[in-house]
Amino acid sequence: MSRAQDAVDRFTEAEDELREFVDRHPEFFEELSMLIADRNTALSEAKAAVGKELTESNKKRHRVGLIGFSKREKITWDGDVFATRVPNNVSKLFLKSRVIWDVNGAEVDRLRRIGEIPEEVVKAARIVKESLYGDTGDPKPIELKVPRSE
Repeated sequence: MSRAQDAVDRFTEAEDELREFVDRHPEFFEELSMLIADRNTALSEAKAAVGKELTESNKKRHRVGLIGFSKREKITWDGDVFATRVPNNVSKLFLKSRVIWDVNGAEVDRLRRIGEIPEEVVKAARIVKESLYGDTGDPKPIELKVPRSE
């Protein structure tokens, strides 16, 4: 018999043992399922509350007990602002097309520094989108899938 077959056989035995245990103790697993559902609901509500506090603050990170979030910013640019407020010869340096704008942020910064693009245009064109990211070590929802006899 191959090592793979031995491993599959061992898994099948363990699955059968677990199924038999569940069948002998259905009340335990019903109670455990309810406790896990309550815990997952409370976790979801706690994450929402911590995330809301961070969103409403000017902090970059916020942690309450076991739950924490970080804000990350993604900067995009409104190409239409550049197209309408920057001389055409300058806008050609960093705009790919007038249909779909592909603005090179590094080029915008360079042109701003040398005075080719006014600061107020850069501010008007800058779009900052914040996203929240949960800390990697935070509690996760528990999923209980207990094999039951057919």
